[in-house]
Amino acid sequence: MVHGSDRESVDDSAWSEAVGREAVIRRLVSLDRPSRSDFLHACHELGVKRTRLYELIRAYREHPVTSSLLPRAAGTKQGSRRLPNEAETAIAEALQDFYKSRQKPSINRLHKEIRRLCRVRGLRAPSWHTVRARIAALDPAELTMARECPKAARDRFRPVPGQRLIPEAPAPPDVVTRREACGRT
Repeated sequence: MVHGSDRESVDDSAWSEAVGREAVIRRLVSLDRPSRSDFLHACHELGVKRTRLYELIRAYREHPVTSSLLPRAAGTKQGSRRLPNEAETAIAEALQDFYKSRQKPSINRLHKEIRRLCRVRGLRAPSWHTVRARIAALDPAELTMARECPKAARDRFRPVPGQRLIPEAPAPPDVVTRREACGRT
């Protein structure tokens, strides 16, 4: 059983790899008690290590469709966060209560505050780079409004009537000779 939307959303090479995997894994899953040599043969046939083979078998047993065997992208999924929710809460509180203040603390001071909050709560503190990434994800207009005032945010981020956002390019010359293009006259 193959979902049509899954088939249309992947490229042909990834789909053919999943189809090849399905043939091998279906054979393994159909055995009552596969032997060690069956697993080794399947690893060799698919070109994967034993751990990855077990992951593929588990995925196929959970959803016995070809799309469950598609190659996965390496690394963390885009937009996902790896910190525990408690640490994310500590970061959010420090950003709201400490960083978005008129004193305009630096990233280093914010990181120290987050480390203090995490230590009090018994959590592992996030790295400085994680804190910097959370600051970069903030809306600059909202940050300016909190750190300065609403008027400063409006003046800095609202569009100005009558002004072009993209500067005009100069008019192109009518004729360019080869000598002019090479810098010779």
